Amino acid sequence: MLRRLRLLHRYANDPDMLKLVETTERWRKAAREALMELVDIIDGGITEFELLSRYGIEPDSIGLETTAINSRISR
Repeated sequence: MLRRLRLLHRYANDPDMLKLVETTERWRKAAREALMELVDIIDGGITEFELLSRYGIEPDSIGLETTAINSRISR
């Protein structure tokens, strides 16, 4: 337990880890925007969830919650 706390403390203050978190968030935002653009291009032929599912992408991996996708489906 103490080892885990030390690792957590070390990585929490590591500038490289902070950069990784920022980069990950930028990637997720870009992926969400690309997903929305693809759905718009397809013009209603497929939902965000269906498109993600087709390519085996978990919604939470790009920062989307299943409930958010379900609310878009019911538009």
